[in-house]
Amino acid sequence: MPQLLVVTDLPEDGGEVVYRERIASSDFESRHFTDQLAERLDWAVKDANELSNRTKCPAPKPNQESAPDRI
Repeated sequence: MPQLLVVTDLPEDGGEVVYRERIASSDFESRHFTDQLAERLDWAVKDANELSNRTKCPAPKPNQESAPDRI
């Protein structure tokens, strides 16, 4: 059975599968199914983008408190 996959865009590890769903061509006969699938894909693509961006741009390290400058 065919599958839809949404994978993060991380070439160093081949990407992470964020969403996978098996589908049949007959599923597309239902308007409800196609509407719901579009919504699930929207969420999955947003999640994949967020994961890709988070990995490419790691969170900044917290600032270490420095001693006040002496004059």
